[in-house]
Amino acid sequence: MDTRKIPLLVTLSAGLSAAIVTYLGHYELKDSLITILLVLIGFYIFGCVIKLVFDKAGMTTEAVEERRKQEEAAAEEEAKRLAEEEAARLENEDGSVIEKEHEA
Repeated sequence: MDTRKIPLLVTLSAGLSAAIVTYLGHYELKDSLITILLVLIGFYIFGCVIKLVFDKAGMTTEAVEERRKQEEAAAEEEAKRLAEEEAARLENEDGSVIEKEHEA
């Protein structure tokens, strides 16, 4: 998840809500602007805190990609190990190797 957009979305939704409330409450222009400004500042800070929580929890796109790459590398290593075990299993007791036909 792209956490860079969280403060923006939280701030804009709070600003829209504040604008609607001040309009419906028939606030004066000065009071309305001050209220909306304070709401925008407060919710921007709140959005940044949420972003930090997600970043610390490892919910960022980069962390998810890194985890996926590690899992793929582990799967490749496991596949190599299994192939080596299969090759070792195909050896006879006298040391000769039984060849398998590979179908392409």
